[in-house]
Amino acid sequence: MKKLVTFLFIVVGALALALVIGRARANPGDLDPTWGDGGVARVAFTENGDVMTASHLDPDGKVVASGWVNGYPGDFGVTRLRTDGSFDPTFGDAGKVMNRFGDDPDRPNSSWSIGPRPGGGYLVAGERCDADYVVCEWLTAAYNPDGTLDESFDGDGWTTTTVAGAQGVYAWPPTNLLQPDGKSIVGGIVWQMDGDIDIALRRYNPDGSLDDTFGDGGLAVFDIDEQGDYIEYMALLPDGKILVLGGTGEVVDPFTYIGDHGFLVRVNGDGSMDNSFGAGGKVMWGEVGSGTGAEGMAVSSAGDIFVSGLTAGETEGTTDCAVWRFDAGGAMDMTFGEGDLLTIDDGGDEHCYTANLLPDGKLALTGDILPPAAERSAGGRIRERGGAGSRSAQVGGASRMSAASQVGTTADALVARINPNGTLDETFGDGGLLIHDVEEQDNDGTIALVQPNGMILVIGRVIDLETGIDDIAISRFQGDAWPTVGQLDPTWGDGGSTIADITADEDWGNAHVLMDDGRYIVAGWVGVPGDFGVVRYRSNGRLDTSFGEGGKVITAFSDDPTLVDVAWAAVARPDGGLYVAGDTCDADYVICELGIAAYRADGSLDTAFSGDGLATVSTALGPTYAWPGRAVVQPDGKLVVGGVVLLENDVDLLLARFLPNGTPDDTFGVDGVATADLGQTENLMQDLMPLPGGKFLAVGAFGDYNDPLSAEQVAGFIARFNADGSLDMAFGGGDGYTSWNQTGLGALGQHALATPDNKLLIMGRQATADGADCTLQRFDMNGNHDTTFGDGGLVVLAGSANVRCLEMDYDGAGRIMFGLQDLPPEEERADTATARAAERLARRVGARTDGPATQQEEVPGNIVGRVMADGTLDATFGDNGLVRPSLADGWGLIFNLTVQPDGKTLVSGDTLFEFVTARILGDGPAARTLMPVVRR
Repeated sequence: MKKLVTFLFIVVGALALALVIGRARANPGDLDPTWGDGGVARVAFTENGDVMTASHLDPDGKVVASGWVNGYPGDFGVTRLRTDGSFDPTFGDAGKVMNRFGDDPDRPNSSWSIGPRPGGGYLVAGERCDADYVVCEWLTAAYNPDGTLDESFDGDGWTTTTVAGAQGVYAWPPTNLLQPDGKSIVGGIVWQMDGDIDIALRRYNPDGSLDDTFGDGGLAVFDIDEQGDYIEYMALLPDGKILVLGGTGEVVDPFTYIGDHGFLVRVNGDGSMDNSFGAGGKVMWGEVGSGTGAEGMAVSSAGDIFVSGLTAGETEGTTDCAVWRFDAGGAMDMTFGEGDLLTIDDGGDEHCYTANLLPDGKLALTGDILPPAAERSAGGRIRERGGAGSRSAQVGGASRMSAASQVGTTADALVARINPNGTLDETFGDGGLLIHDVEEQDNDGTIALVQPNGMILVIGRVIDLETGIDDIAISRFQGDAWPTVGQLDPTWGDGGSTIADITADEDWGNAHVLMDDGRYIVAGWVGVPGDFGVVRYRSNGRLDTSFGEGGKVITAFSDDPTLVDVAWAAVARPDGGLYVAGDTCDADYVICELGIAAYRADGSLDTAFSGDGLATVSTALGPTYAWPGRAVVQPDGKLVVGGVVLLENDVDLLLARFLPNGTPDDTFGVDGVATADLGQTENLMQDLMPLPGGKFLAVGAFGDYNDPLSAEQVAGFIARFNADGSLDMAFGGGDGYTSWNQTGLGALGQHALATPDNKLLIMGRQATADGADCTLQRFDMNGNHDTTFGDGGLVVLAGSANVRCLEMDYDGAGRIMFGLQDLPPEEERADTATARAAERLARRVGARTDGPATQQEEVPGNIVGRVMADGTLDATFGDNGLVRPSLADGWGLIFNLTVQPDGKTLVSGDTLFEFVTARILGDGPAARTLMPVVRR
């Protein structure tokens, strides 16, 4: 029984031709009726047979395909289709170009790869061979955007290249790479005199000459393994290095090998091997006789490397489609799929040739399924030679297609879609697969492209079983519904969110920091009784395994397991490391010192900071505690942390400044510590923000004292400190601070932002008769309340019986993203750790449990919102300005929010037992770009 699998993928080939699904509405994987004829565009250059071997998607959405056309010996053929699948009449002769290079009509000219050229043209590469298709040379042609040959390339638009001392050279991978400087990289193989096959890269200048700064005179040859080495795919990385995928195995002839290993090689920009990648510059997997083969590759913007290919099937003599994932350093991801790979077995002999990343982070695969084949053609491509013009004879043996017809069955195209974690996407086709049969003929799907709108183009071929003539089909399949602004970003983690279990006990994600390189760090209170816990995520939400142990670090300030260490703030260091601040306390979490841990970029403690990477703040006044969720690294590298100091029946504000080596800065306060009593009973600092001139803004609340860790909130405040730690008495009403309590029932200042017009925006909470409101207020830089903002100076973001205000950030378009919690009323919440509130003080109420707490039936709610610069809710975002993301089956409670430079919003928190993160889409051009960027 064939499975009908629909793919969000552009498959360019005869493979995707005639899948007709009788549904009343379009579903992912349905043929797109607006493309070609009912979803299929047929291409025929001549009646002699045509094979499309490579394709390219233009920035304007046009599809360009190249191949070996006009039968045997054949010509270069290039076609360009408009966005509706019709031929582009501005290209060549009604959308098609055929070229034969040289004067000998018996010499095969076959095209095997394509890539863009500067100015919008195309570089097409292949082979020109003797009449028997044995001895070949590389043939490279440059086309203008209109399909004419670009005569600025080597004088007539084409050039040939060979390797001295070799029996022959052959084109191989289907893609050519265009560097930002206009130079092009083309791959191939070299048949050495001793019969060995090596891989080769060559780099051309825009004028068609070889670039002598690359390799040896423009050519770099690599011998990967003692067996034959075949290059299958290439990708250009952001740093200019080249990632090469290939396979090794027993050589049958230059065109055929019996694969047993896959390999990845990273090449420097000068053509030398990058020995920092994998082991000595390469990564290999598989074993002799394993049938392992590597065919296609996709590289995400986060550096993930996805490889498609094949592995030995459970039935002897069969193969299964296989997919592996590697990190940017070449380490195989053992969490991907089942153990280390995903296999697809539909009962036949499955090969996956092309892998491409979809805009939502999923992976599209194309290939074929057919009866077992004794040998496979390298690259999965039919390479024919021989004098009679036969297109049924493969180089070195019977082709896969002809093997299918010999046993009375047809070869079909295989299309699949997989999730980022290596599982089949069951929303696609039949359990994630589509077996695509075209007119009951032999067909395959050798090439796949992905359009920015999520549609999939499949390029393949159809072979008439009676005539043996190839035809070309390019089909387009519908994609999923496009995610909209305010929805979870499917390219982050697993469908937009992540869960990270740090310890076997409770883990709370209290603080976060977005690093300059796009990595995201969450820190908090992990385990019982508690340690600092830090997790670093890559830009796609996966754990960054180059940090700590598997992306996680746990730090204790002493060897005493009964003591409590809790992280409450995090800030990036200029060297790529970070500081984490919090409390280090006695076993009852009563007597504490404010503690700081300094981490290097790899997660290890920086022993250049205070000798062991750890420092504490102590004063003769009393115990000290960390409070704000932020710390500050000044331009001179000094670290400033905020907190409170416990006096007898009083709590004062505290600021401490450290030099980069971890010693207190004696130019700040007294021995590096400054304290301030703003005149109320208890002063609690919720946020700390740097101001121009080296000054600092403290945000918090006055309260009636309960205990060192809690108070009844009386009023909110903002206070300004000078660069030396003294209270700036020019701020506010001459007291160094401004306070508010509009309802008379209590208020809190929670988080601060500096506006583009040099004002202070303060998020806070005010008590009401029915519960509380989350509010925004605006002040000038001297602490004067701006009553023109909102309603008399106040904007109410949301109100309920127990709303909690978190953090806010600008989205790059002048709007403010903010995060809230809308918790159940107090009487409906269990009196356990699950009753935590958003404010740092409420998170400290009560002792931690001796073991994992029990989750209650009542699930807390998250709110993420967006307001305009004037404080009005942005009705274009979510439901009248608000969205309510549900994380970890409803148990994920967010505490932290920040906006990436591309306008996407990151939030983080915990479920009580694990850290959680999520990313939310914005609506600017960058924030709506889901494509993880496949670099070619």
